[in-house]
Amino acid sequence: MELIAECPMIADYLSDAKRVTEGPYGEIRVRKDYSYIQEKFWRPGLVLAGDAACFIDPVFSSGVHLATYSALLAARSINTALRGAGEAEETALFEEFELRYRQEYARFHDFLVAFYDKHSDEQSYFWKAKKVTGSAASEVQSFVDLVGGGSSDERALLDAGSYLDRRDGDIDDMIWQVAEAGARIQVQAATGSTEDEQIPIRAGGLVPSPDGLHWSVPTQV
Repeated sequence: MELIAECPMIADYLSDAKRVTEGPYGEIRVRKDYSYIQEKFWRPGLVLAGDAACFIDPVFSSGVHLATYSALLAARSINTALRGAGEAEETALFEEFELRYRQEYARFHDFLVAFYDKHSDEQSYFWKAKKVTGSAASEVQSFVDLVGGGSSDERALLDAGSYLDRRDGDIDDMIWQVAEAGARIQVQAATGSTEDEQIPIRAGGLVPSPDGLHWSVPTQV
């Protein structure tokens, strides 16, 4: 009541209001996590990006990253849909957007829950970052990748110049594809698998196109 009285405008607005004093809403409570997430991130003709879709306590300035990342994902879905995708294909495009955005949000949220744990020490934060990202890197590097917005392995955010370079000309694009193919073969030969951006994050999922502007069906799964 003292705080309300300090602001005449608020005091005026609440002059006829009566505060609830009984039941759960009449209790004085503290809410330390005010994060939220929408039940659905898109509808035909509508996409929610940034805080419109979900919000998390910006302890590590995650808001800018999530807004930028969701805008990138949404742009890919919109670009591809404008090519004349049918209703079923359009659904798949925006499901890809929502799934990837939810996954990135979940990483920050799960880490934030651990951050609020007063019984955690410095090392446990690094370990939790490694766990929520599923990274093969060290605990410290996983922490850096997470708070720096690099855990999504999104090349368009981590190395935007590579996309621009590949779009400069057909020759440059061809050289890049040859180099990439050679690197992929070497990785497959050495490890028996490929660690590539062209691997979908779910069965039947999509991957970024070579220029990063659209979604495409992966050539290999």
